Amino acid sequence: MSESLYVYREIRVPVLSNDTFCLMSTVQQLITEDYIWAMVPIVLWMAIVIYGTFNVASVFSPLSLRRSFKELTIQRHSQLDVLDVFRVIAIIWVIVNHTGSEGRIDILDRLPSAEKFKESVHNNPIFGALLGNSALGVEIFLVLSGLLCARTWLRKADQPFAHHYRVFLIRRVFRLIPSIVFFIYIAAGPITKHFLPRFHSSMISACGTKGIAAHLTLLSNWQSTPTCLGYLWYLGLDMQLYIMAPFLLQTLYRRPALGKLLCVSLIVMSMFIRAGYCTTYGVCHKSDVDIPFIAYPGQDPATLASIYGGLWEMYARPYTKCGPFILG
Repeated sequence: MSESLYVYREIRVPVLSNDTFCLMSTVQQLITEDYIWAMVPIVLWMAIVIYGTFNVASVFSPLSLRRSFKELTIQRHSQLDVLDVFRVIAIIWVIVNHTGSEGRIDILDRLPSAEKFKESVHNNPIFGALLGNSALGVEIFLVLSGLLCARTWLRKADQPFAHHYRVFLIRRVFRLIPSIVFFIYIAAGPITKHFLPRFHSSMISACGTKGIAAHLTLLSNWQSTPTCLGYLWYLGLDMQLYIMAPFLLQTLYRRPALGKLLCVSLIVMSMFIRAGYCTTYGVCHKSDVDIPFIAYPGQDPATLASIYGGLWEMYARPYTKCGPFILG
């Protein structure tokens, strides 16, 4: 009688290592390599800010949180403090309008209630004239921007024009570009696409290289449609007006009578151009609530042209928006 021989092989399962492997696999699924690379500049920036906060003698100390908090809380006394009231009014005006238009889910989903909302805004004697037309809030921003531009230029208007103009524009570019680049890097990157898919679909999907380049070169208000990060259009307009303003300001400084005549002429010309767009395209009864600063999937060029034709040109071009800036 033979006995069967059974051979057993001992298999040891390293529980801790296996758990670690599962955890790492899960993390890799949630945070891909694209996210990791996208986070590198953000982490570096945070490290620089923290370093500048705790090392007062470093070159990064101007970025410190302590200094930023002091700048925000310090009490200033200026003859222009009253302008903050108008700035707040303009901000609230614009935010309320966009919260009630592109910020509505039914508008993003193109539901029938979206059209009913727009009709109710237009037909209401109060909301139609005020909240439905926050373009007037943008006009307030332009007046304030023109005022601050004039103050900055006229402080050193006696300097040689070429040198003053170069320094003036460089300071303006460095004031705008860093924040624009940082915002676009976050908004158009993989992190936003993963965690905010609706935002990416409505604000980023129509960009492409051309759209991103338009924002980085401050030419976004010249795009045919504001469907790529549409809310950044104002920065391009503001920079273009800053480029042209010194020529007018220097004329006002050297030859006041000629400068005033130029100001009046440009404002009147701008009014006639706006009126031309208004009547030609039949958009006199429309406002910025009719400008969708978002992209919808499947829209053909003909549909886009019918939506934005005339209204977008009247709303975003420097030759139609220079009036309030010059008044400022």
